[in-house]
Amino acid sequence: MWLPDSRLRIAVLVGLALALFAAAASRAATGTLFIQQPCGDMTTIPGQYGFENSFVGVTNCTSLCKQAVVVCQRAIKDAESCQLAFASDWVAFDSQVECADLTGNDLRDCKNSWSQDKKTWQATIKGGALQAVAQCAQHLSFCTFRCSGS
Repeated sequence: MWLPDSRLRIAVLVGLALALFAAAASRAATGTLFIQQPCGDMTTIPGQYGFENSFVGVTNCTSLCKQAVVVCQRAIKDAESCQLAFASDWVAFDSQVECADLTGNDLRDCKNSWSQDKKTWQATIKGGALQAVAQCAQHLSFCTFRCSGS
């Protein structure tokens, strides 16, 4: 079925406009490269180890407890390293998007703001890692207590 000329022209124009809008929208910046945090959650790592009961009755129980704590702490350090790298990447990409069209004092203020955000984020990550590492260490006394048969 053929459309009358005016309807055909309108349909073609609307289709063309939608195509151009979609192309422009696909090039528009979303503000971030990331859709979620790719690193492990340090606060959940100590709870993922069940070494308090795993070695009871084994001859080298205490030694295994100590090794398990080291493994737990290493997993936290790995997650911390990943999160610190992620924070740096996030700030690098997002600051370029947010500060892209700025100049002079506005550009300097934008970059300074992102720099402060990064420092705060890094301090939070490091504090969380210290707490999680301490939680791993707390498991050692209970684990060795269990090794003694108590």
